[in-house]
Amino acid sequence: MRSGGEKICPAGTVPVPKGTYEGQEVGPLCVDQPEFTNEAMSNLQSTNPSTFQLVGVPKSPKGFDRPQQPLVDVNGYQAKAICELRGMRLLTPVEEAYVISGPNHSNNPAGGLSCHAGDYPDFTRDVGTNMRDYVQWGAEKLYDMENNVWEWTHDPSKNEFRLSGGPWDFTYFGAICHDLRGSTDNPYHTFSRIGLRCAAPPVDSPPNDQQTGKK
Repeated sequence: MRSGGEKICPAGTVPVPKGTYEGQEVGPLCVDQPEFTNEAMSNLQSTNPSTFQLVGVPKSPKGFDRPQQPLVDVNGYQAKAICELRGMRLLTPVEEAYVISGPNHSNNPAGGLSCHAGDYPDFTRDVGTNMRDYVQWGAEKLYDMENNVWEWTHDPSKNEFRLSGGPWDFTYFGAICHDLRGSTDNPYHTFSRIGLRCAAPPVDSPPNDQQTGKK
């Protein structure tokens, strides 16, 4: 039985334990298992229509608009707003690199990932459908961390946005996956190769019946 107060991650996210990356402390985190999808965007917009009046509503173009394809053509400010509406946030560049590197923190992450689409599709894949492309954290897998779309990251201490990962049609972008010293990206930039993934700290589990006195 789980005792109340234990830290847990919500459904649809993968727990990533705390650690260090290039001398910086990271985590613990709950990270979206797949990239944020068109279906998720539709659901979020329907319940929060006024929020996107300021930043605009991102919409994937034809060929990228199936429900389970990742949302693309999203700029950094829109990505940030989407995560915050969900009670989450964008990963920082260091966090993204830490998560991509896997438990062994190598430049060849768990799951045999490399920074390219691999099969050179004409469009993005539905999230989680390429079983070769994942990072294994414990018993859970994070899908498409380095493939399918670049993902926005945000450093709140500097208010800087960067892209991480690899898109669906380029052959090699290792520096973008792991180099924390590269240039920042224009947060207004949109592209069919750019999407997002959100994260948040673990939350306290609800107390069990024994602790609340329920029978």
